[in-house]
Amino acid sequence: MKSKPWEAKVIVRRLLLCTVTLILILACTGPEGPQGPTGRKGVAGETGPVPAESQLVEMVEAVVDERIDKLVGPRGPRGAAGEMGLQGPVGELGLIGKTGIAGPRGIPGAAGGTGQRGEAGPRGEAGPIGPQGIPGPVGPAGTASNDYFIVATGSETERLNCADSVEPYSGQVLLSFQVPFASTLRAVSATPSYMRTDQGGQQYSIDVQEDGLSVLLSPIVLSAANSPETGVIANPQFADGAQVTVVQTMTMQDPLNSTFDICYSSIVLTFHRVWNLD
Repeated sequence: MKSKPWEAKVIVRRLLLCTVTLILILACTGPEGPQGPTGRKGVAGETGPVPAESQLVEMVEAVVDERIDKLVGPRGPRGAAGEMGLQGPVGELGLIGKTGIAGPRGIPGAAGGTGQRGEAGPRGEAGPIGPQGIPGPVGPAGTASNDYFIVATGSETERLNCADSVEPYSGQVLLSFQVPFASTLRAVSATPSYMRTDQGGQQYSIDVQEDGLSVLLSPIVLSAANSPETGVIANPQFADGAQVTVVQTMTMQDPLNSTFDICYSSIVLTFHRVWNLD
């Protein structure tokens, strides 16, 4: 860009001022020349005042201004504006300032409502089957064992118009089955859950038979509801495939005053398998 005329004038003025000041300083402080021949001693005159520093500056400025006026021409017209310079590179990112002091904790907001339960995700794939374990040690040789098995049944017996029936009402088969192998009958129990005895003095009994013959010492007499009764076994052995039958009998002391009989009971038979080791 071109400098302005007044700027050039100031620069030239300062250069001349510095040059003249330097000349005066060197003239006053330069090395002393050789001493000339001694002349005739004149009459001593009065010593003039030493110029002050401000006076020297004014004298120099006056000379410089006069010289600048001769060198600098008249001010020309203002030149056209120059093109805009290129944008400088982006400055480096400033440092992060210090973290401010934490403000006071706000009041906790109200708890939101419980959201709906999301759908169950898909079932994951079955994991791989682990390696087969090491076989355990072989145990000692065992002895022959005897297995127990239980046969249970329930009865819901109702008889209407008892006064017109033949007494006693016996031989009602509650359960009939074949034993799958030779067995020993270990226990027989019967428990009534409900039985009616308020009309005609009803009495109920349970018998276990093999091929039509009782294996009990006497039938099991049911005494009261929820009171279990057990039978005394006289012939406990049952051959393989023997037919076992559970029979219920109802009798009345006064059939004419009884209109119906009701007995709900459960019967449990426990067998012990007999192993033939021959």
